[in-house]
Amino acid sequence: MRAKTPPHTSTKQGPAQLGDIERNRLPGLLRDYFASKNHLRKGICLLNAGAYEQAVTELSAASKLNPDDKNLPAYLVGALVGSSNLTQAAAITAQYLDQHPKDVNAIIRLALVRFKAGKHNEAIRTLRNGVRANADSAELHFQLGTMLSAVDQTEEAELRFTQALSIQKDHADALVSQAMCRGVAGDMTGALRSLEKAQKARPSDANIALLLTHAAKANSTETKGAGVWAEMPDEEDAHCNAADLDVLSKTIETDPEFAEAFFEIDDDDVNDTVYQMLVAVLMQAVQRSPQRARLHYLCGAALARLNRSDDAIAAVEQAVSIDPRYVKALILLAKLYECSDRPRDAASRLEQTILLGAEYADTYYLLGNLYCDSGQIERARWAYNEALRINSDYEAARRALDTLAA
Repeated sequence: MRAKTPPHTSTKQGPAQLGDIERNRLPGLLRDYFASKNHLRKGICLLNAGAYEQAVTELSAASKLNPDDKNLPAYLVGALVGSSNLTQAAAITAQYLDQHPKDVNAIIRLALVRFKAGKHNEAIRTLRNGVRANADSAELHFQLGTMLSAVDQTEEAELRFTQALSIQKDHADALVSQAMCRGVAGDMTGALRSLEKAQKARPSDANIALLLTHAAKANSTETKGAGVWAEMPDEEDAHCNAADLDVLSKTIETDPEFAEAFFEIDDDDVNDTVYQMLVAVLMQAVQRSPQRARLHYLCGAALARLNRSDDAIAAVEQAVSIDPRYVKALILLAKLYECSDRPRDAASRLEQTILLGAEYADTYYLLGNLYCDSGQIERARWAYNEALRINSDYEAARRALDTLAA
């Protein structure tokens, strides 16, 4: 028996259009995201070893790649906003807020989008309304303080930072603001301790780690070592907030090519976090639009990348039941069946694609393997010859045919 063909979705049938989201940006965005995590972990190791100059180099790289300490959905939503699609992002988040008016993350997201669009007063008003409805939210007070500071309303801004820390003593951003104030006042030791608390509260933040490194270096020249020990971030991302997932889900509903682009990325450049996130947002999209075969297919493809074969088969079978002529879904289903030791079902699905007029060398090659493994030698020979008719340089098909001849 030959090795089973791993499920894959790349049956290219012409260029796809992403509209406002440039498809070719996605691989680079994902590479940068995971590279930032690697730089961060190296930087923290160097910081704890007292190698401050090298730590600064690594943490600066991490901070440049992911300056806002975003988890993966938020990082991609940020790319959507950064692509000047501010109106769409604001509209989607505002719609979500209508249904979830007390979602603090969504309030902040909407305010930030409006602020970035130049609607400063509207953004500040959004946060003030949020504070009135959620008076005990340290994050809302902090974000309001930050926004007020950006428009030079510094007196109220400082009060908001103080209020944030009175509600939540380990609020990382408020601790950083406190450290900056202490540094300006010349209290470098106090600044260092505030930054150390901030880093322990949010070890995934490269900016905080970088500030802590600079403070540790400054203190080490005065006190023969700063005595700093930074926390290492967890391997997994922090819990993804619902608003970010909702934005991505609705983006995929509007433009499924965005999801298709994930499957053209080399798996060495990402990890399972990508496909776990993709499954989550696609399941949301499927719930809203259960009759769209493409969404079921994409969900199945993401599940296949996570080796959740049974779930993937169920999702792709649903796609085919909605659209029996969906060639890409039939091909993926065949590959999933093959990996699940269902060779007859796999062959049947591939034969359907041929009857529908879809002729791909890979399809005939896989069909030849299935025929060969079931002892249908003549049919296997026909399938390999068809693969070579389409692609005369298909070496795997040629070798398989030669093996049959021997």
